[in-house]
Amino acid sequence: MSVDPQSLATLLEVIHNADDGQAKVLIASLLKSEHLTGPTKSVLRFAASKLDPSVAPEKPRTASDLSYINVPVGTVSTDGSALLGREGYIYLTEGSNNVLSRYQRDKNSTEELCAQWSSLLLERVKRHDASGRTYLQFIVPEKISSLPEYFPTAIQTPTDLLSQIEATFEKKDYYFSVLSLFRAHGSRCVPRLDSHQSTYGSYLIARHVAQLFGISALDDVPFNDTEIRSGDLAQRMLGTPLYEALSAPSDDTNPALSLRPREIEVIEPPRGGHLGTRCIWQTDGAPIQKKAVAFANSCFHKGGRPLLSWWFSRLFEEFHFVWSNEVDDSYAESVNADVVIGQTMERFMFARMPQN
Repeated sequence: MSVDPQSLATLLEVIHNADDGQAKVLIASLLKSEHLTGPTKSVLRFAASKLDPSVAPEKPRTASDLSYINVPVGTVSTDGSALLGREGYIYLTEGSNNVLSRYQRDKNSTEELCAQWSSLLLERVKRHDASGRTYLQFIVPEKISSLPEYFPTAIQTPTDLLSQIEATFEKKDYYFSVLSLFRAHGSRCVPRLDSHQSTYGSYLIARHVAQLFGISALDDVPFNDTEIRSGDLAQRMLGTPLYEALSAPSDDTNPALSLRPREIEVIEPPRGGHLGTRCIWQTDGAPIQKKAVAFANSCFHKGGRPLLSWWFSRLFEEFHFVWSNEVDDSYAESVNADVVIGQTMERFMFARMPQN
């Protein structure tokens, strides 16, 4: 049952006036009740999280569990790394990659970097062609580049570096433009609260890769479900968990989505962090009967439908995700890969150049 508003207000006042120890005991006792459901329990869990950071607020289950407030466009996140755009879209602008500064228009300063990336990609293609492997490269653009219309101020996008890379490799069969894919489908490709792609954005990338192999298995996937998601920018903005309702496919809408990949191996770095993480899946009846290895980052990783590994593990008979900005030829050779995928993000291209 849900408590009526007056009783809930009285209850919260009692909790507020109690000392922290008493409040924790009272909330814990109430949360154990099997008779409290819905908004009442959510409010109590939120109160508990303020007293004890180890207690996570209850995640909303449906769109009706979400409410909205009006916050000025241009509001800066509590840590100074993100900016609130229009329609609730949060943009990563600072951080270790100094994202916003990369949009300063200075082609001369990026020409050398573009030449280095171009040389690197061409070398990758030559090496894998010589070894009989198919090589694919794609770059996931920043939210600012994909959806500039909701940024607080007018801004020319993408960065000069990505613009030059796109022009250089526009007609190459080993490179495809995620920027073009995302711009063609607008706001569906990027969530409000995350710096990565949405489930729909991942679907578009996976569908395009399938089509490159002449596979139509993902051509018609209706997004008729809703999922509640948070994101890596959500906590930064107001210092409290934020959520949004995003469109999602149901697993039974397409045979490929009904496949159940077997997780063969998961290796995580012994000293923490992400670089070096490796995950391997095998899938009986996958549309592409090939072994693929992706040297990639958090856009893939291990997780649910917003991440590319969820889709690629269902596309390929065997799929390896290796968290690395380098393309390790020896690993690809050791596992007899048919397909090698190199993926990076627009903001990472300004950091240390990969050696391979």
